[in-house]
Amino acid sequence: MNEELVSAALLGTARKQPDFRYIDVGIDSERLSGDPATVLLNAAALEFAYERGALAATPATIPEAAEDDPRYLLPSDAVGRVLELLATRSPVLGEWFAEAQRRDYRAPDESMAALLAFAASSAEHRRSILRLAGTRGQWLAKQNSEWADLVAFRPGDVDIWTHGATRDRRRWLAELRDADPAAARSHLAATWSSETGTDRAAFLAQLEVGLNNSDEDLLESALDDGRREVRETAARLLRRLPHSRYGERMAARARSWLHVEGGDHVTVSVPTSIDTTGRRDGISDNDFRATNKRAAWLLQVVGATPLSTWADLFDSPARAVTSGIDADWHMCVVRGWAQAAVAQADSEWADALIDESHADIASLLTQASEAARERYILGSTPALLTAPAPNPLSTLRHPWSREVCLHVLKLILERSDGAVKELRRTRTNSPAGADTALRLARANFPIEAFPAVRAAADRCADPGWAQSLNAIAHTLIQRKTMLEELQ
Repeated sequence: MNEELVSAALLGTARKQPDFRYIDVGIDSERLSGDPATVLLNAAALEFAYERGALAATPATIPEAAEDDPRYLLPSDAVGRVLELLATRSPVLGEWFAEAQRRDYRAPDESMAALLAFAASSAEHRRSILRLAGTRGQWLAKQNSEWADLVAFRPGDVDIWTHGATRDRRRWLAELRDADPAAARSHLAATWSSETGTDRAAFLAQLEVGLNNSDEDLLESALDDGRREVRETAARLLRRLPHSRYGERMAARARSWLHVEGGDHVTVSVPTSIDTTGRRDGISDNDFRATNKRAAWLLQVVGATPLSTWADLFDSPARAVTSGIDADWHMCVVRGWAQAAVAQADSEWADALIDESHADIASLLTQASEAARERYILGSTPALLTAPAPNPLSTLRHPWSREVCLHVLKLILERSDGAVKELRRTRTNSPAGADTALRLARANFPIEAFPAVRAAADRCADPGWAQSLNAIAHTLIQRKTMLEELQ
C-alpha cells in the first residue's frame, strides 16, 4: 500500500490530504474528488485493484479427492452441540466425545473447518477432535499450512526422522511410539549418538508412552550421558521398571540402609556419602522435599526401590505402613513408598498409603482402587472443595456414585452455611475457591442426581453457592439432552 495513503489514513484526512500524484493507477487525480475520507478509500481501492491486476496467474495442482469415511454421520443437532461445547470449553466434552466414539460417528464435511480450528487451539481435546474428523479432516488439514501440526505422519515416512526439522522429528517419534513402541526405540537408538543433548532429553522422554523392559538397555546407557536432563529422564523412567538392573541396585541399597527388627520396627542407617555408582543412578542432594542431604538420599532410594523388595521384610503393605519406623526417618520412608507406588502403579500399596502420605495424596489416588478412592472422598471435610490441583475428586471414575454425590452436596451445604455465618467472604468460603471441584461435579454427577441437586440448591442459604448448585443442575439437563442427540 502506498505510504502516502497509509499516512493520511493514520493521521486523518482533516489533518493530512494525500498527494494522489504518487498513486500510479493511470487515473486523473481530478476524478478523485468529493468527501476527503471517501476519496481516500476510493484511491486505496483503485491502487489495490491495480496492483492485483499486475499479478500473473500461477498454475495450481488440484489435490486428489478425500477418502470416504464409512462411519455413521453425526446427527445435525449433535454437530451444533459439540461446536458450542468446544467454544465454551465445557467440562462435559470428555463425556460427549466418549459417547460419539462409542457410536462410531464422524463429523459432516461442512463442520470440518470449525473442528480443525478448535483442534489447533485445544491440546486437551485435539486427539478426540481429529478422531471425529477422520480421514476427511486429515485431507482438509493438508490444504492449510496453519493446520500442518494436525496432519498425522505415516509410520513409513522415515525421511521425516532422518532429515526433518526437530519439531517434526519429535512429533513423528511420538506418533510412532504410540503405534509401535519397539520401532520407535529402534529408530532412536540408531541415531542416538548423533543427536544434540537437548534432542536426546526430549526424545528419551517420549519413551514414557509404552514403556517396557525392552527399553532398559537404552535407558541404562543414558545414565552415563553428559547432559543432566538426559540422566534425570533415564533415572525417572527406570524407576517405573522394577525388574530392571536399576531396580536391583536400588533394592540392594534399601536392604543395606533399612533393617526390620522384631518384625515390626524399622531402623534406618543412611551412609554419610554416596559413591560413584549411586551418583550414576541419580541419587543427589537436590531434592527440595527433604530437610538434609541424607534424608534426600533416603527418599530417592526408597522411592526407586521395587516394592517387591519389602515382601521379604513385611507380610503386606498394610503391615509395612503401620510398622514402627525411626522417627527421624519416618516421613522419608513413607513418602518414598508413596512415590514407588505411583511409579510402579501398585494399587495395593497405594490403598495402604492413602491415610499416611497426605503430601502425595492426589498421585496415590490415581493408582488406588476405586473403593479406596471413594472411601477417602467419603471421609473428607469441606476442605476437599478447595483442595489444590489436582483435586482428589478428579481421580474418581465417571460418573460418580450416588454416595459420593450426596457427600459432595453435603460439603457444599456446610461451606454455604459457613459463608453465611462469616461477616466477610474469603476464597475459602466462596464458590470461586471451589471452581475446580464444581466443574468436576458438573461433569461427573450422574444425571439421576438432578432432584438431589435441585433440593440442595433450594436449601442453600448463600446465594453464591446456590447459584453454583443451580449451574450443576443445568449441566445435568444439558448432558441428558446431548446424550439423547447422539442416539
